[in-house]
Amino acid sequence: MLERLTINFKKSPGHFWAWFCFLFIIGLMGLWIPICYMWVKDLPYTIGNVIISGEFSTFAVVTLIEGAINIFNMPPSKKKGWPSFYITISLLLILINLFIYYLSLDTNNGKLKWITLIISILSCVFAVLLYGFKNIDIEEDASIVTEDENREIEANAQESETNPIP
Repeated sequence: MLERLTINFKKSPGHFWAWFCFLFIIGLMGLWIPICYMWVKDLPYTIGNVIISGEFSTFAVVTLIEGAINIFNMPPSKKKGWPSFYITISLLLILINLFIYYLSLDTNNGKLKWITLIISILSCVFAVLLYGFKNIDIEEDASIVTEDENREIEANAQESETNPIP
């Protein structure tokens, strides 16, 4: 998983940083705007109350869904490793985030703030790792296509040798 992330990062570091900044700056506006508004207006606020309000949990859910979609959109020939395991972990983190968000609707529990923050951060880190499954290139490299075709030819040649009908 980490290997896929580094490969995609090396392919296009600008694309990764644009995605990362857009996701965590623009995507978290529901978290930044209330904090900035209360700070500018000199209103009393706590970051914990902003975190428990649900913006961070919903953001984590959206980023995890985006990461899982990257796995679903991969061609079958490139699904090496444990993609179903990663999808399961994503779904588990999504359900945990939604459950914590549900609990936070009726309470102002201090422990719940920390749980929300920790689970949301873990979810966002996992979503960044799922970026490795993102398909950046629209067209495959010619060497990759050639290798795939050579494998198909070898497989067909082996089948024709074992096939009694010429």
